[in-house]
Amino acid sequence: MQYNLLVLGPMEHLEGDTVLRESNTKRLGRLIEQISESLAENGVAPFRIVTPDGRAQNVIEQMVLNEVEQADLVVIDLTDSRPNVAYEAAVIHTLGIPHILVSENATQPPFYFRNVQVILGLNLKDAFTPATQSPTQLQLRDKLSRFQRSADARMEMAGNILTRHYGLPLVDLAGPAGLAAGYHINAVRRFIEPGGYSGRECSLTVEQKRISRPADIFRPRSKLIEVQALVVIEPPSLLKRTWGEDWKEVQRALAIRGIEVERGSIDLAGVPAKRGFSGWFDSGGIRKGTTFCIDLPTTVYPLKESPRMSRLAKLRGTFTGPQREIIEEFEGRALERMLASFKQNLLYHVEQVQDRRVDGLHYTELRNLDGVLSKLGVVR
Repeated sequence: MQYNLLVLGPMEHLEGDTVLRESNTKRLGRLIEQISESLAENGVAPFRIVTPDGRAQNVIEQMVLNEVEQADLVVIDLTDSRPNVAYEAAVIHTLGIPHILVSENATQPPFYFRNVQVILGLNLKDAFTPATQSPTQLQLRDKLSRFQRSADARMEMAGNILTRHYGLPLVDLAGPAGLAAGYHINAVRRFIEPGGYSGRECSLTVEQKRISRPADIFRPRSKLIEVQALVVIEPPSLLKRTWGEDWKEVQRALAIRGIEVERGSIDLAGVPAKRGFSGWFDSGGIRKGTTFCIDLPTTVYPLKESPRMSRLAKLRGTFTGPQREIIEEFEGRALERMLASFKQNLLYHVEQVQDRRVDGLHYTELRNLDGVLSKLGVVR
């Protein structure tokens, strides 16, 4: 299987039907094909080279956008600082696609590309051979080889001015931000806002199971209880597993610490009009009259189904061996960044709540659970 490598750059310059300048894109594409052949494993070159070109503007626009959607790596030629190429580079930056910047010019590139690595003075005149001594061609070969062999290199190549500023490709920002806002409104804020659940006497209703024949019967039982806080557990697999698998790990970690949880719903005592909240509560605390709610937010798991992640998963399925492992690692890094963005956005919303109960929320990794339990006074 091959990776899709898209070449973007100055296309042929026409005056009428006369070609005044051959397409740099085609010249660069031929060079990359030669380099790709030198990187072949088991007789198969690692890259399928795509060099969009044509004479009709509407055809070119659609062709480029279609190929961008399928690209695993993009080589962008900044030669002569063409505005169209700068626009295409901005699209690649927005999408967070791994890319390599090159230029046939030996001079500094445009302003926004001066703080990133650009292969300047790229030799497009000479063909590439295994015996080549061209420093710039060898630079390009090294970058292509690193993409082929390292998830770290792919993450580095996906970085740009926008990702450094925002922490994620712009296309990936909306998902974590929207999910964080919804989770804050539907769960977190209801614990920490003035008059919220944390630190208040609530009516807790849990389902008590009684074995009977012909079927089990669930009888609800209710009691007044103080709810200390909402404990939010960051997905222990960093979204690499399903919610059910992660929840089992959370339950095992709680059991080791002598904590059992049961499903229940709470309402503020004496405030029947306020919507209740369903979740998992510490059973031992329920018996003592003071408990906490623990939540592994299901709301973040759809991040795995975003278009970018779905495409990576599909790509992974076409490879085996080391290349599959590299793609899996790259996927994992991307998911970690989106999860970090979710947390950052959630805590931003938390900080906007005036007079909030500061100890009403604990957002923690599973490995730091002991510290949170200590703060809550839970010792078993």
